[in-house]
Amino acid sequence: SLDVGFYKVDYSWRKGEHPKQGSFNPDFFMKIGRDILVVEIKADTDISSENWAKLRYAKEHFNRINELQSEHRYYFKFLSPSSYDLFFQDLREGKYKRFKSNIEAELEEPNRVSL
Repeated sequence: SLDVGFYKVDYSWRKGEHPKQGSFNPDFFMKIGRDILVVEIKADTDISSENWAKLRYAKEHFNRINELQSEHRYYFKFLSPSSYDLFFQDLREGKYKRFKSNIEAELEEPNRVSL
């Protein structure tokens, strides 16, 4: 999505030998009762060290927010087209907290992404 300045998450990663820093705007926020589901959309093939860093930093970011307040509970998710059906099914059934898309699972696999 375009950088519209609504909400950004900072992250850093290595591109070759060079450290890089960036920020991204999550694609959407969904309020479900007291829960806030924060979603970043990626292509099924977007397995990269940069996206690994986005996922890691965003999860840490929202975990810190959860530790600092109790009004809302934030859940950050990566989502790609191959997982859309399961995501919306889990959303309808109230199982969104445990949902993990294919791309998120691949990015979390040890040694899956070259760092």
